[in-house]
Amino acid sequence: MPQESLAIMAGVTDRVETAEKWSGLFSHLYGPVRISSPNDASIAGGIRVVNLWRMKLCRIAIGPYRIGLSPALARPGEHLFNELRFQTSGSTRFDQDGLTIMLEPGDCLVHNVSRPHSFSSARPSSYDSVIVPIDLIRLQGVPTEMLWARQIPGAELDDNAITAYKIAKTVLEDQPKLHEPAAATVADAIITLLQHSFSRGVVGAEGLTRPALMRWRAKAHIEDHLRDPELNIGQLCTVLGCSKRYLHRLFHEEGSSIQRYIWQRRLERCRQALENPSGQMKSITDIAFSWGFSSASHFTRLFKNQFGFPPSELKGRKVTRGEHAP
Repeated sequence: MPQESLAIMAGVTDRVETAEKWSGLFSHLYGPVRISSPNDASIAGGIRVVNLWRMKLCRIAIGPYRIGLSPALARPGEHLFNELRFQTSGSTRFDQDGLTIMLEPGDCLVHNVSRPHSFSSARPSSYDSVIVPIDLIRLQGVPTEMLWARQIPGAELDDNAITAYKIAKTVLEDQPKLHEPAAATVADAIITLLQHSFSRGVVGAEGLTRPALMRWRAKAHIEDHLRDPELNIGQLCTVLGCSKRYLHRLFHEEGSSIQRYIWQRRLERCRQALENPSGQMKSITDIAFSWGFSSASHFTRLFKNQFGFPPSELKGRKVTRGEHAP
């Protein structure tokens, strides 16, 4: 990704006073939520949002309120984000999947934003929040079915959690100009916290090693640039600041190679496009070229090797959930 996209750009709304304005702001962050206040009163407060790479850092102070994403408003497959919420003042009640959690100052909550949930507070409260796309967690190998809400009391926050919060807090308060190396450090700390929080008992307690973090960063860059036909190991090494030999070794440890991983991800995206009804209007070559392939014959050969059938067998054929092409 371009270096400027890794820089922090701040957007600040100093004061927000109406439920309608809050609903618009929260819907942009969390999906199509609804917010209300006791006795239909106004909801005074303020919000600061900072974009950091593909994450959002938020600082919110808000009067008595209730905010909710109802089952009717939830959109499966859309707005797939996780939130780390650090309560800084007041008490807040959180409900999701039949679970109720009371957040007190110093506590941290980790939860899936896209599933129905609600927050409510009878008094003014404030919190700092980090919103992270779920696909970044998938790239690290954390099973997404394990992403259930979890409270971390302030006394139980480990070094990773404390580091992530301190960095997020500094960014929110000072808004420094962080470019690629510093931004990557922030992202690494936050992903490490998510790994520990979401996957206790699933991932080793030692957390993310430097090789694991470098591999995650490489996969994240690949995911963002799959459509770029110039994506290659040289580009990755420049972005990550490492040697080709080191990067080859990282992927070899997973039983793969960098080029094979790139082709596999592109092939998966092409198959999704071919299975999508909207993709029926496009030619196989157009779809292949849109995902970084430069040769139709090369694409067809790789596709058949990967899935056991040519891409032409998906054209004009409706594929339902749970059904596999021959």
